[in-house]
Amino acid sequence: MALCKKRAFEIEGFVMTGKAWRKNEAHPVLCLPGLIDNSASFDFIAPLLDDFYLIALDSFGVGFSSNNLPLLPTLKSAI
Repeated sequence: MALCKKRAFEIEGFVMTGKAWRKNEAHPVLCLPGLIDNSASFDFIAPLLDDFYLIALDSFGVGFSSNNLPLLPTLKSAI
């Protein structure tokens, strides 16, 4: 199984945290938990998807991510 590493990404001055499970040359898959959920929800499924590079994010205000609800409209417009 690929090792899990904690990650942090800065978006417009705010921090979004998460986890990544990576094997070399693996196809990337972005895992998004529900609004009040976090990246740990994917801990159980990561071993089953060993052929992929999984990136799971913590929602803003959850886990170690910044608590910034005003940024949500920016995220919605980016999608």
